[in-house]
Amino acid sequence: MRRLCTTLGTLAAGALLAVGLTGSAYAATGTFDFTTSEGTEEAIQNPQDNICYGVDISGRTVNGTNRDAIVFSGERCRGSHVVLTPGQEDSQLRGQSVRFIR
Repeated sequence: MRRLCTTLGTLAAGALLAVGLTGSAYAATGTFDFTTSEGTEEAIQNPQDNICYGVDISGRTVNGTNRDAIVFSGERCRGSHVVLTPGQEDSQLRGQSVRFIR
């Protein structure tokens, strides 16, 4: 009986670990490049899915990730928005936040 409980406990722990690792591993692959209002070039590398990133986008923007990038006019992913699909570029984009979605 003790061996059975130990085996079941080990299997349960392994299953929880596997589920926990796969659930947190969702991220875009690639780089989101943008120009700020001060004219500097910045980038977000391999951004996490569904996380709102505060940015200062004012000019050329390239979505080099494998996810859609939703660029919002306001902070905290609020306000009007523009969607940049993977590989899409915009030379005059303005925004204060961005979120990447599958």
